[in-house]
Amino acid sequence: MRAAVVLGLVAAMAAPGQAQGIAPETARGPLLGTPAVPAFELLVYEPGVLSPRALRRQDPVGSQVSVRGYVTAKTRTSFALAETRQGPGLVRVAGATAMKAGSFVTVTGGYGDGVIELGSLEAATGEATIEAIVNPQPAGMLTVPKPLPAPDAAQRNIAEADYAECVRLYGLAQYEEAGKRCGNATRLWAGHANAYYMGAAANVATQDWSAAAEFIEKGLRHHPSQPMFRMLAGLIYLNTGDLDAAEVELSLAVQLEPDLWRGHYYLSLVHAQRGFDGAAATALTTAISRGPRDALPYRTLVALYGRWGYDAEAVTVARLAVDVLPNDPAVRYDLGRALMRGGDDKAAIKAFTEHLKVAPNDPRGLYARGCVHARLKHTKQARSDLESFLVVATPAQQTEIEAASALLETLE
Repeated sequence: MRAAVVLGLVAAMAAPGQAQGIAPETARGPLLGTPAVPAFELLVYEPGVLSPRALRRQDPVGSQVSVRGYVTAKTRTSFALAETRQGPGLVRVAGATAMKAGSFVTVTGGYGDGVIELGSLEAATGEATIEAIVNPQPAGMLTVPKPLPAPDAAQRNIAEADYAECVRLYGLAQYEEAGKRCGNATRLWAGHANAYYMGAAANVATQDWSAAAEFIEKGLRHHPSQPMFRMLAGLIYLNTGDLDAAEVELSLAVQLEPDLWRGHYYLSLVHAQRGFDGAAATALTTAISRGPRDALPYRTLVALYGRWGYDAEAVTVARLAVDVLPNDPAVRYDLGRALMRGGDDKAAIKAFTEHLKVAPNDPRGLYARGCVHARLKHTKQARSDLESFLVVATPAQQTEIEAASALLETLE
């Protein structure tokens, strides 16, 4: 019963968006129609440095090459390079190395017939050289604690009452008091998993990362194979800037529970902050394939596709979001923006009109629809939308206010 409460409440946490490396410009599942990740390298490399996949595709036999990837399939005299820590080895490197499997490296040497003769090797910048997590089973990776003695009936009842009050206060956004009540519950009942989790969640909501980490670290001592704990630990590390630790915890979370869509979503933020947009898109697509009823992964992927100029893909993901969350004004706005970028102005007007039915007088929708009407020389409609926008615009929209005022002067 408590587990169901926790799984429901995590979706309400407000803090995750704080760490986004890709901000949404702007959820049917399983989503068989999810568009494929664009066909470019999963890792973003510097000029002159190839990925293993790009090297195999180009196959520049007899050339000196520089290739960046992850060490895998390591033996005493050779190793392979992979696109991702857990991916298949695509290029064999002839030469011994002290680098551990999972290290992110740059290899330089002569290339021929799928093999690089090792000339030089160094740890690559832009990503940590941490050991890969390749075993999906917790056995052997996690320390299983000794069972905790159960509290007596009186203590258990008090702990449960404190936990219930923590959940109630959390639902009322009284996060500081919620954290205190969950702290009381864990002091009375050291094995109360949900109290640790909700105590951490309450402190995440107030961005008290130190207190959140203390809750989750204590919880992990007793429940190391709990994927929700691992996910929340990863989120905390993400927000405190420790991307290496965040990736480790989030990777473990989704190995323990592959359908944990928020784990995949948070992984996408780690990749995005490192500049690995392809890997971010992969994680976002995986998150969406789990069928979340939350706008975050859809909106973030729409923004990413928009940034690349993949307008058709952005529209596809935005339509999926509208199918899942028809009453969410943000996803309807995203759809209008994606259609507008792709040049389908009539469809964009329709999307913004639907957006404004859900969010009447929303300044963004009025401004965007007014701009499209102006582009189509729908003077009357453009004037109506832009004048309405000026009435409801906020001070933060000063740039749009100036643009709308200038555009109105040009309308005949």
